Amino acid sequence: MKIAVFVSKSGNIFPLYEKGTVELYSDETGQWQCIKHIPFAIYNDMNFVQVREAIQAMVAQIDDCKMFVVDTIRGFPLTIISENRIGVWKHSGVFSLPLLDHIKNELERIEREQSMNSTSPIVVGDAKNEEFMFDLATVLKNDSTLNSRDLLFPFLKDTPFQKLELICQHLPKWLGNALEELNIQAAQAESNDGLCHAIITPSTHPIAENNLAPSVHPCFDESAKHMHARVHLPVAPKCNIQCNYCNRKYDCVNESRPGVTSAVLSPQQALQYMKVLNKKLKQLSVVGIAGPGDPFANPKETLETMRLIKQEFPEKIFCLSTNGLELYPYIDELAEVGVSHVTITINAVDPEIGAKAYSWIRYDKKVYRGIEGAKVLLENQLKCIPKLKEKGIMVKINSIIIPGVNENHIPEVAKKCAELGADVMNCIPLIPTEETDFAMLPKPDNKMISQVRMESVKHLKMMNHCARCRADAAGLLGQDIAETYTLLHEISTGKEISNCTRPYVAVATIQGTLVNQHMGEAKELCIYKQTPNGFQYVEKRNTPAAGLGDKRWVELARMLADCQAILVSGIGDNPRTMLNSCGIKVVEMMGLIDDGLDGIFNNKPIKSITNADDFKCGSRCKGNTRGCGCA
Repeated sequence: MKIAVFVSKSGNIFPLYEKGTVELYSDETGQWQCIKHIPFAIYNDMNFVQVREAIQAMVAQIDDCKMFVVDTIRGFPLTIISENRIGVWKHSGVFSLPLLDHIKNELERIEREQSMNSTSPIVVGDAKNEEFMFDLATVLKNDSTLNSRDLLFPFLKDTPFQKLELICQHLPKWLGNALEELNIQAAQAESNDGLCHAIITPSTHPIAENNLAPSVHPCFDESAKHMHARVHLPVAPKCNIQCNYCNRKYDCVNESRPGVTSAVLSPQQALQYMKVLNKKLKQLSVVGIAGPGDPFANPKETLETMRLIKQEFPEKIFCLSTNGLELYPYIDELAEVGVSHVTITINAVDPEIGAKAYSWIRYDKKVYRGIEGAKVLLENQLKCIPKLKEKGIMVKINSIIIPGVNENHIPEVAKKCAELGADVMNCIPLIPTEETDFAMLPKPDNKMISQVRMESVKHLKMMNHCARCRADAAGLLGQDIAETYTLLHEISTGKEISNCTRPYVAVATIQGTLVNQHMGEAKELCIYKQTPNGFQYVEKRNTPAAGLGDKRWVELARMLADCQAILVSGIGDNPRTMLNSCGIKVVEMMGLIDDGLDGIFNNKPIKSITNADDFKCGSRCKGNTRGCGCA
């Protein structure tokens, strides 16, 4: 048996993120001997691709070992090591040879117990640690009369445990429904054996300490699709490319394909919709935007929706699906708002093939066609992948299998995207759609789909459970709830702003009694709310500093995300437009604050003691709030 250990100069077992040495030990002679010393380090100035290459080079030198001993490891380094069928054993402190004997004995014991085809979880490591493992896939394969619930439920209900590694074909649906009843939680461990390795712990146990990201995104982790729901918020109607397989004009509740939605929502309506859905769907874990156009052909609506949802539901996972053409400038903002998963549709890395998939693209106010357009699209797509990985965002690549166009080319897409750091790939069979250039193409058959995926998985981990979701999908993957059709129409045609979603009103005032200050001059705003006893002052908020141009008004809109309106004596065209586009009603008046609040909260006419237009200034106003006359 061979075991590798990552150690420091002083002989301590090290985290993989420190500079140290990988020592490879073998007991072929009857005692442990170090047969290789491999210097290894990950430096801060290394990019994602360089880190991946360093780890792969190290793993290539120990690929015949059984176990890798390390103090700390997580993320894609763990994935790379696991993909090479090398186990990971975490241990802290000074390294000594008896540790290798202990590891070897435990591995041999586990193998013996597995070979006995035990129908109950077995103890892993020291019994006092209450850690178990259960190969459910093997047990059910060997005895088809057994079922997972009878095997697992009594153990989970009656046996004290700290950790159970469950190996199965997929996470049982009943388990997802029983998490709350059993007071347990589940996460997915990295694996490349085609099976689901789920880590089950008590709900009070911090899964994060095991360096395992919770498996709650059903599109990125198949084991999550039975227990974690997702919603796509249709807030992005415009698109910047025309794919030859896409027609977004059809709206049919029975039609399930990307680009289809029952309604388009504003960011504020999306928040209302989300609040209703969160009550209906017990385990709504993921919030995404996937059209019906492209999120970054609608960047203002996309980012505002994410900010509103993040403020109200900070615990949710946030994801986006895009063609990548205009993604790059917004990656920093996506990381800031908490987006953790991004999908980019890349159908070709050869512009000549890409030119066959698209009629045109619109970039930087110019329309491109043919190979020229495909080059512009590809350049913008590929540069996004390393940038997203630098920000810690997981990247999935979608490729549409188009017979006669790219079915033999998609493995090259996988190879190139893997080199840039992409995490997973989804090869989606074409849906021939009426009134598109590809309407008469045949659907890819199972043989073609299997061949494409089999060749592509050599480069990237493959997602094989895609439901080809609508832009307004909501529910468990493949089990969308029917109420969304009616609910979307009700909210999209209803009142834009409600007191329940935005309970406050902002006021520009000099002394706190009158609305008498121009927006451009206001260094702070007073915030009010309505109560059963009248209007109540809440707080003061400092406005963004002058001199930032339009960015000042973007920041102001963010600051007032919980306000349904703002009362000012005057305001320029740009701030008015930006605030209105973010759902904040702008009211110009001169008069008592209470009169303005009464008009907003109770829908009454607002009395103004002076004509507000007398003090209305242009977008470049730097005056004194007294009608400087600038334009």
